[in-house]
Amino acid sequence: MTNYTLPRADRGTHLKIIAISLIAGFLVVSVGFAARGPVSNDLAHSDNGIALKASQPTSWSSRETATVR
Repeated sequence: MTNYTLPRADRGTHLKIIAISLIAGFLVVSVGFAARGPVSNDLAHSDNGIALKASQPTSWSSRETATVR
């Protein structure tokens, strides 16, 4: 058998490569969905059901200057 290089591999070897890559792809996608966590469609409520209100805008500034030596 000359299945040690991809261009010379037979049909069975190519099908095995495709099957393994599809299984690995589904595994990666399913782990990604599972790690994402629950998604809430109600953006106006927090986790405990109380409506959230926006606070006053805040601005941040700094008067520090970088010293170049």
